[in-house]
Amino acid sequence: MKIRLKLRSNLIIAAAFLSLISCNDRRSTSTEEPAKIDTVGTTKVITASATPIKISTSHFYFENSGSMDGYVNGHYDIQVVLRELLFAIESKSDNQKFYFFNTQPHPQGNSTKDFLKKLTTAGIKVGNRSTSDLNLMLETVLSSTKDGDISFLVTDGIYSVNGDRATVLGKLKSASVGSFYKFKNRLDKSDVQTILIKLESRFNGYYYPAKGGNIKINQNRPYYVWIFGSPERIDRVRKEVNFTNLPGYLNHAIFQVNEEESPYYSIHPSYAREGEFRNERSGKVGGPVTSITNVEKDRRSGGFQFAVGVDMKKVTAEESYILKPENYQLSSDKYQIKEIVTADNLTGKHANQIQGTPITHLIVLNTSSYPVDNLEISLSNKLPAWIGKTHSNDDSKIKGDSETTFGFQYLIDGIARAYQRQSDSPEYFNISVNIKK
Repeated sequence: MKIRLKLRSNLIIAAAFLSLISCNDRRSTSTEEPAKIDTVGTTKVITASATPIKISTSHFYFENSGSMDGYVNGHYDIQVVLRELLFAIESKSDNQKFYFFNTQPHPQGNSTKDFLKKLTTAGIKVGNRSTSDLNLMLETVLSSTKDGDISFLVTDGIYSVNGDRATVLGKLKSASVGSFYKFKNRLDKSDVQTILIKLESRFNGYYYPAKGGNIKINQNRPYYVWIFGSPERIDRVRKEVNFTNLPGYLNHAIFQVNEEESPYYSIHPSYAREGEFRNERSGKVGGPVTSITNVEKDRRSGGFQFAVGVDMKKVTAEESYILKPENYQLSSDKYQIKEIVTADNLTGKHANQIQGTPITHLIVLNTSSYPVDNLEISLSNKLPAWIGKTHSNDDSKIKGDSETTFGFQYLIDGIARAYQRQSDSPEYFNISVNIKK
């Protein structure tokens, strides 16, 4: 069990990695509805192929330490989630392998149906269930994920540490460094995308806090599904399952090596326009407009406003992340982002004026200052807010807490740093526009 003992065993691990969940907006080839998806990194463009990408082997790991008993004790949320995931990819994989994992992986055959039957409090009693090692799990799962494979990890996402507050914080920092190196070492060899899905399920059993002992609870608790694999194979999974419809779905994040992007962008001639300007084309007629000239403020409002259309199909961040102005950076304090809108919402002449372009979103820029400037606009690549809200440094008052996971921020920080170290840029994209006299 994830029993954190001083003299007893210490329980554990963490973060369930689930099959990647995607949104069906203009930026995705998925069949899903827009989801609460956040991403660290930018997915590479996946060229459509006449032959669907095949998955050589799908590996499925289920943490079966004692702290997981409460999730399979008479409740079926996890079973329903895993049933949908596993049967969806069964025909897409040449092979399937199943494991329970505590201090080591315990093979459970290659039958989806047989494995799902074992997800009961009696069925998962395999191996040394008094403790588990999250970093060992991550290392094992990552190393088993070859270039043609997909791997899943289901866990409660808790580092197994115990002691007083100062001791626990030190151990969490050390564990975070361990997670960083597990991912760094794997990413040094080849590109692996990671999807982290947060779900909740009824939990009826014992929770083992870091200070020791146990607490009997019967309430909702979060758990996590992780998925690991190449962007192409994860994309194959995304097309099969609408994760936002899974029972207990809350959020998910995508971790991907961020490649420097130069998206198509062009200043819109009329949308949300205040004041006067003329387009200044560079290059062929009909090409993108990145400069405007003869700019004048609006006489009534005293302000100046225009919109830049951007192709954001390669940005894997959730739509809600893209639509928040606070996630962008501007090189000048003169301007503010008033709003971001999707191109699908444009009508009439505004829609006609971008017809035939790859523009997916418009960024509306506003100033009350002298408008002439050389303006750079970037979309920051940062951890989603839900990760910070999920983190807890103190799990002694777990009763009634259905939101937080002990040490979660340390786990995610270690993983995020590994991906950022491999990335070309800390932003999804950076574009520049000239506003001239």
